[in-house]
Formats: sequence, structure tokens, C-alpha cells
Amino acid sequence: MNHKEQIISLLGLANSATDEEIAIANASFQSDMVAYKESMDEAIAKAKKEAEDAKCENTEANEKIAALKSNRDELLEELANRDVEAFKAVISDPIAIKECLISNRSATVKLLNGLKAQIPAPAPAPAPAPAPAPSVPLHNRRTAGQPAPVSGVASTDEADAKWISNRAVQLQKTVKGLGHRHAFNMARTEFASSAKK
Repeated sequence: MNHKEQIISLLGLANSATDEEIAIANASFQSDMVAYKESMDEAIAKAKKEAEDAKCENTEANEKIAALKSNRDELLEELANRDVEAFKAVISDPIAIKECLISNRSATVKLLNGLKAQIPAPAPAPAPAPAPAPSVPLHNRRTAGQPAPVSGVASTDEADAKWISNRAVQLQKTVKGLGHRHAFNMARTEFASSAKK
């Protein structure tokens, strides 16, 4: 097989094709090949651009996913801290429970609720004591009368008590260094002596 036959075969012409038909077919073939190459170059460029765009979009999506994961982790940790605080009465190892809450919150909260239900409710706080009634002053010279007599001691009326009290004051003034108790006892003795007469 010679070259001419190979060219005729490649161009898809009949074996009886003339040189002019071969030349026309060859020119058309070359034009088609150039157009095909150009279209392939455009397709490759477009595919490369789409691949670059997809790569950028993928990078942006990965960054957003990483930010969302970080935000989710912060929220899970904050929620776990609140749960640990809410169930601190039934938690002996807060760090381990916090890890369980982060990895499987619903099951852990269910377990903690069960434990909390087993703790008896605290006794109600005792009622506050009633406020005391306003107190009346114990010593008010204007309104206070003489005290009632002590049982087993001879009773005296108010005038006698005043006389004894006044006499005790007089004795204290006349006898230097005399205490009130001794002066009162002396005045009472004087009164008893004068009452017997």
C-alpha cells in the first residue's frame, strides 16, 4: 500500500479519487482539524476555569464548615457547663460527665434526670418566727409605780417605801463611803424600830 492509498483511506475517499478530490478533501480535513483543536482548547480552558472555581468554592465551603464546627463546639461546651451546674447535686466527676454531655447529651441528660429524681426533696424551710410585740420600757419613772412586795418580807405601803428610800439617801450623804445597799438596810431597820414604838 503506497502513501496515496493511505491518504485516500484516511480521508475516507474512494480508491478511484482524483488528485483534485484528494486535495479538496485534505484542505477540508485540515480545516476540520484546526476547528476541532480550537474547540478542544476552549473546552479545556473552560474545564480548567470551572475546576479553579470549584476549588475556590470548595475552599470557601471548607472554611465555613470549620467555622460552623467551631461555633457548634463552643455552644456544646457552654450547654454542657450549664447542665453540669444544673445537676451538680448528683455529679461526682464533673469532667467525665461534661465529656459525656458533649458526645451524647440526650442520653446523659436522661440519666442525670433519673438520678436527680431519686434524691429526696429538701424539707421546707421553717416558717419565720412571728415578730415580737413592741416592748414596753421596763423602767419609766413617770409611769412606774412601786414594785410588788417580795413574798416572805413584811409588806409596806407606798408611803413607807418612799420614807425608807429617802432616809437611805440621807444616810449616804451624812456617812462618807456608805453604799446604797447598807444605807437602805439601815433605813429599813430604823423604820422597823420606829414602827414597833
